[in-house]
Amino acid sequence: MSFHIQTLLGDLYEINFNSLLCIPISYLFYVCVTLLYWSFVSQGFFRLSRIVYPNIQYLQSFFLYFILFFIELIFSSIILCPLLFWHCLAYFTNEYYCSIKFTNINAVLSFAFISYGSSLLLLSLIYLRIVIFLRRQPKNQSLIVKQRQHRDLAVFQRILLTVGLLVMIGIPTVVFVIIAQTTGQDYFLAFRVIWPFFSLSMMMTDILLVMFSPQLKVIIRSNRVVPSQTTTVNSIEQHHRANIPMNVF
Repeated sequence: MSFHIQTLLGDLYEINFNSLLCIPISYLFYVCVTLLYWSFVSQGFFRLSRIVYPNIQYLQSFFLYFILFFIELIFSSIILCPLLFWHCLAYFTNEYYCSIKFTNINAVLSFAFISYGSSLLLLSLIYLRIVIFLRRQPKNQSLIVKQRQHRDLAVFQRILLTVGLLVMIGIPTVVFVIIAQTTGQDYFLAFRVIWPFFSLSMMMTDILLVMFSPQLKVIIRSNRVVPSQTTTVNSIEQHHRANIPMNVF
């Protein structure tokens, strides 16, 4: 939203947003994108723990994943520090915000591997471990255990599908990177085309997370306003009293 607003104000009023906060805000954006993809790795690890290590309770505890979020935040912040040290972030005069130049192939490839490649690779390895584990299970397992394992596997497949869709939506970025490396300069409409795709991917992520995560569905359903049993009973009693003839009294 910040980038969209700055671009709009820059186009209308030619406001210069190049300030001391420009590069830190851009760096924070890339950290958040990296954190988003690594959060899917946390979800995948949780499903791995439920299927392969169901007896290790602390691997499924809320406190572990609460701490893991901050670990991933620190990890993302540290591993993306080269973007600052290598001066990969620069102010775009036509876009009115700071970002990575597509002509800087080292910065683009580093961010792509850290955010997309490494997280997708880990998710694939986790999925492979789960599949191998399930295939080695004896056939005389209880029905309840089988149902729980297949349910967790289905949720993990949906997580993998979500990440795959997000990576596919990044295809326009790859096209513009190739154009920039071929021509030696960024295409003037590159970011104007990329941002709608990125915004669409974020919207799809929100929808898919709710659809594919049973815990989120439970939270949403529990927040609905449901009349209490006492209120329902009282309303029924009042309705019956209103329909009783006066000669009864």
